[in-house]
Formats: sequence, structure tokens, C-alpha cells
Amino acid sequence: MLKRTLEAVGLRTISDIPAQEIFSSDFNPEKYGLKSSALKKINMLRDFVAEYNREIPVDRSKPVQNSEQAADLLYDTFRGLAHEEVWVLYLNRANKPISKESIGEGCLDTVIIDRRKIVRTALNKNATGVILYHNHPSGNPNPSASDVQETEKLRNALQVFEISLLDHVIMTDSKYYAFSDEKCNDIRRG
Repeated sequence: MLKRTLEAVGLRTISDIPAQEIFSSDFNPEKYGLKSSALKKINMLRDFVAEYNREIPVDRSKPVQNSEQAADLLYDTFRGLAHEEVWVLYLNRANKPISKESIGEGCLDTVIIDRRKIVRTALNKNATGVILYHNHPSGNPNPSASDVQETEKLRNALQVFEISLLDHVIMTDSKYYAFSDEKCNDIRRG
């Protein structure tokens, strides 16, 4: 973020600060000449950006064809979060997004995946495909045993109604794990 932008919101800094750094959980304000009291304003700024990112609508005109596109669609939603969240992207038969929705918010290392809510919403939206997302604030996108079990339970629940679980994407700030690829990938932006 530009020094002048930060100063406009009352943060006096010695230089520009990369946005990725400000949104990092280990941000050190003193490195940029900010007092520790500036953290309150920085946290408000983080909250504002996180709320904005949640409201960004998905592009409904383009089909999701691979895990990279899927990860890119919700990257901003998860960036910088210090707790786990679950989101679902509902898709039509052409794999074009119908909507994205938050399903749950957890703590640092746990979140509940509400399968019933996901199935009910998919049916209400006439979705034929679902992509499940959640984040790992630890920075390690590899799935836990619980992640693998929950993915299989959701896949089975959706299959009853002929709805496909197209992918489960675990996001971090710089990487994602896609169950469809069965591997970690770097997030490519820009």
C-alpha cells in the first residue's frame, strides 16, 4: 500500500508497505516506523478488506475448467484470514458459477463442514456441481485425515441427488491443495 494511502487513514509510515505484508499474521509494524498502537487501525483495515472480498461476486459467464481457475475465484476471500472458513461454489451443468456462499467459520485449525446445508442449498439453486473450499491459516495446504474423510462424506451425500463434488480446494495465502489434482499448487496472481 502506498505511503500516502496509509497516511490518509492515519498511519504514519516511513515507506510504502506491500499489501501482502500488512495482511500477514506476522506483520511487524515497527519495521515501517509504525507504533504498536497502529495495529488497531491495521486490524480495522484488514476487516474492511476481508468484508469487501467476501462481497465480490463471482464471474458467472466463464466455466470453471480446472483447479487453478477454482482457486483463483475465491483466493481473495481467504487471503489473510487467521481462522478457518468454509465456502462453497455452486455450479450449473456447464460448470459456470451460480453463486458462492459462506458455509461456516471456525477457529485457528478447525471448522465444521455442514453437509446438509450444502446439499440443501445445491438443490435450491438447481446446482449440478459443487466446489468446496476451506483455508488453512497455518500456511500448510495439505489435507488432514479429517479433511479427506469430510470430502468423501460430502461427495457421497451429493451423489444421492446426482450432484457432483467437482473439487475440494484448501487455500493458504500462497498455495492451494486441490483434491482433483491430488497435489499442492502455487497461487498464480496477476
